[in-house]
Amino acid sequence: MTLPPVSETNLDRRAHRADGRGASPTGRRVAARGRRGFTLVELLAALTITVLVLTATVAALDMGYRGYRATQEAVTTNVSTRLVLNRLAASIRTGEEFEPYPLNPITDPVNTYQNLSFFTASDPSSNVRTRIELDVRPANDGSGLDELWFTRTVFTGGVVTATDSSALLDGVVDCRFITEHDVGPRLLGVTIDLTVMPRDLEDEAAAADIASPAVRMVTTASPRRID
Repeated sequence: MTLPPVSETNLDRRAHRADGRGASPTGRRVAARGRRGFTLVELLAALTITVLVLTATVAALDMGYRGYRATQEAVTTNVSTRLVLNRLAASIRTGEEFEPYPLNPITDPVNTYQNLSFFTASDPSSNVRTRIELDVRPANDGSGLDELWFTRTVFTGGVVTATDSSALLDGVVDCRFITEHDVGPRLLGVTIDLTVMPRDLEDEAAAADIASPAVRMVTTASPRRID
């Protein structure tokens, strides 16, 4: 005797559909689409955006750091230029026999030079005298800028016994010694007009597209002993 087929209950039908075995092809595609991950194109796009953001961030940090170093170098140049001017002013105050001397101090009392020389004050009973020479020379580094040189010559009994020369400042854009004379000859005062360009970090300033500010300082000194 053959038994009648057992009908599938509603509960069995729902369980059958839940495990996907009884689902239609369309239903299986919908389920698979909901479970899929990122495609290769999407991953590449995300990586590209990340790389662009990181590159922009690093470039901004690097430019800020280079700008900071360029500014720091400008401050250092400012300090060193001020120290040099103070030293020169102190030497001028104790100097005598200044040169060059104008051809006609009556008609042209004020003159501008790129060099200055004088003797420092010495003991009249001593045979030793020291001559200071300041002059501007072209730099040998191909920068087109100049250097301010300091030369000291020692005379003993009128004979040169020692001499030394060194560069006080590099990166000099302009250096002027403005002298004011009176008849006699008498030097009333010297004005030093000095403009210096920071040099040590000029590559950083150029890479950061920052114009290095030139440092300009002016000082005036009058000799205590008037010629």
